[in-house]
Formats: sequence, C-alpha cells, structure tokens
Amino acid sequence: METDTLKQGQRLHDWELLNSTGGVFRLGFLSLESDSALLGTFASRYIGIWFNRIPIYPVWVVNPNDPIPDSSGALIMDTDGILKIAYAPPIALSSNQAIRTSEKNITATLLDSGNLVIREVHSDRMAGPILWQRAFKLGLDPNGSSQLTVWRRGEVYWRSGAWKNGSFELATQITKRINEYEFRFVKNENESYFAYSVKNKSAVLSRWELESSGEITQFTLDSHSGDVHWIFETTSPCNTVAKNSTAVCLNEKSLKCRKASAGYVVGNNASLALSDCHAAC
Repeated sequence: METDTLKQGQRLHDWELLNSTGGVFRLGFLSLESDSALLGTFASRYIGIWFNRIPIYPVWVVNPNDPIPDSSGALIMDTDGILKIAYAPPIALSSNQAIRTSEKNITATLLDSGNLVIREVHSDRMAGPILWQRAFKLGLDPNGSSQLTVWRRGEVYWRSGAWKNGSFELATQITKRINEYEFRFVKNENESYFAYSVKNKSAVLSRWELESSGEITQFTLDSHSGDVHWIFETTSPCNTVAKNSTAVCLNEKSLKCRKASAGYVVGNNASLALSDCHAAC
C-alpha cells in the first residue's frame, strides 16, 4: 500500500505501510524487542511511526500497553470513523465525537511532520476539520501575544514567553542551535507564525515532538563530519500560577513522581500518565 492515507473500510496489514507524502515518515507494525524494520514477524507487534531513514527509532508507539502477539493484526478505519487495530478483541485507538455516521467520509493521514490526523473529507475531496490527532496541542497564543502555547485537554499547560531578539523569553533553549537551524517569528496584519528550517538539509535531519508528558523535544541527527551524532533537547513543561504570575516548571524530580510499571505514581495514587501525575501534584 503506497499511500499516506487510510480510508474507511481499508485495512493496513502487518506487512503494509503508510508513507507520508514527502517520504519523511512511515507508519506500520513493528517489534520493539528487535529491529523495527522487520515486518511480518511473530514477536509482539505494535503500531508505530518512524523516520523512513531511521527504521530502528520509532517516534510514536500507538498501543504500548496492548501489543498484538503475532502478525495477524491489521489497522482499520471502521464505518464510524474510529481507528482500530483489528484483532480479538479489537483495540480502539481514537475516539471521535459526533461523527458516528456512515454518511461522512473519514480518513487517517500520516503527515510529513510525523503527526497522524483523522479528518473528514468533503464530497469535493477537500479536507475538512481535524477530528482527532495525537498528543497535547501546540500552537500560537490565540490572544495575539508572540509566544508558543501548549494546551492539555483544552487548558493552558505551558507558555514559551514572548518572542524577543531571536528567541522566546522563557524557553531560550528552543532556539539555541543557530548553527544548524534558522528560526523566525512572523507577525503582521495578515498572519502570525513561528517557523524553523534546517540550514544544511543534506547533513541534518530534524523534528519537533510534543511528548505525552507535554514536553517539546527537538531531535537532531547531525552528520556534518561523516559521523552520526544524536542530539535531544527538551523544553520542560510549565504552568503559569495566576496568583503571582510566576512560571513554575513541572518536572519529574520536583514533583516526586515515581515511575511505575504502567505509568507514574504520586503517593498512593494509581498509575497515571506523566501529565496526569503533574496535574495530581
């Protein structure tokens, strides 16, 4: 299957892949216990997204807690527009609201950004609204300030601070690697956006990832010297405390969130996702 999109009624079998339009990312079944590029094996199987050029490094695993024990699973988009792993029993991967009707055309598309989006496609084949996508949400402050914002379940979770002199006031590490990247923030009467580009595309491979913890991770694969160097830089999530307008950085150490087999635990609380651990603290 040489496509970037899974349509309603289609199946992506264990030996098939989705390829983003520009060939940057792939989506398919993988085995975390061995080389992720091995298809059709009998090890535990997961749905994942990985760089086309780096198959052994998945950037997102869809079903980390519900592996398929063999290669008989398939990824499907059912008639209700729900993305599922077909097995016994099936595993629902998305939860789309107010679209449970066969009258709508729903697709799942793998983008060159590494994001997987489920959206409605209109009868004229024009893309409709996004109904589901992975991760927290990252974007510009809708109130007009020149800063990045991360939302968690609709609530502001982190702010970068205003763009000033080529960087964000509260997140200067985002724009630190000026030798490899060019950063810019554009704001005028017609548009506002933040963008970065790789200066040497033949030597540097890059992505931004919004982690399940709400952290922004900048991944850099640098091969200027002929040797491959892996660089990961993280901006820790912060909440703004309204009482005194102080940015309080939330991290695993200060919150005393201890790792458990199925997540993170605060005190006697059950295992949680790291972001839920932060919220509980």
